[in-house]
Amino acid sequence: MKERKTGRLMPLAVVLLGLTAMVTVGGEQPDKPLDKLGPAWQVGDSWKVRAVTIQSQAADKSSEQQQQAKKPVDWQFTVTGTEKIKNRDCYRVSVTCLTKGPNQPVTTLWFDVENRTLTRVEAKILIKGKWRVFTETYVSQDGKPCPVLGPIPALPLDFPVFTEEGGTKNLASQTYEAIYGDKGVKSIDDVGFAFSVDQSFSPAKADHVKSLAPTSEGEGVVEVEIRGARRRVSQLWQPGAPWPIYSNNGMTEARLVEVKRAGNAEEEVQ
Repeated sequence: MKERKTGRLMPLAVVLLGLTAMVTVGGEQPDKPLDKLGPAWQVGDSWKVRAVTIQSQAADKSSEQQQQAKKPVDWQFTVTGTEKIKNRDCYRVSVTCLTKGPNQPVTTLWFDVENRTLTRVEAKILIKGKWRVFTETYVSQDGKPCPVLGPIPALPLDFPVFTEEGGTKNLASQTYEAIYGDKGVKSIDDVGFAFSVDQSFSPAKADHVKSLAPTSEGEGVVEVEIRGARRRVSQLWQPGAPWPIYSNNGMTEARLVEVKRAGNAEEEVQ
């Protein structure tokens, strides 16, 4: 009998929990203006995100572990190509950890080319000397673009929905399903994990932006919130940025620190 559950912890999150350490090619011009909100990617783009753990899931709030400053972890995102996922054209984005040593997990993301929603997450992890691959595919229940909360808060992958015009919007009671397995199709014996999320946005005040992203000019920055059952994510999106310039999911605080467009010089963001 097919079982359906609603919750926050996914199979991939179970595997990755505690593993907080886990190619650039030429491309065409971005198919979305760089002065709009949301990712305007082309193959070969890359950016670096610096994440700091601000709360340990396993630690009690009063423990000494909670009081200790955490070392930042740098994640490199690179748009390595396009391919089809469930008959949809998707950008493939490789994520690697720059801070730790060798044999760290490698994560691959797929985003729908048309609506830029997060479609799939794949993590390749070394376990007992063997590499294992864990995959989750995200499917909206009504077939419309839906925000997604990433499978583990230590790696900031939470992603909102943007409009075709290059803005964002308020969304209430959106539901998506996380399907475990590389085929992205749930068999009759699999457990389904359904997630209900809300999304809201508002123009960010300049002083608020400066306090969180000091080098941002603050013009046109929007604050987006994605809320799940027991999780709330706050992000600052700046027009033209490939990723949120700031995000906080309650466990990890992350900032966009570097952007490199295909064929162009590196941009220091923060």
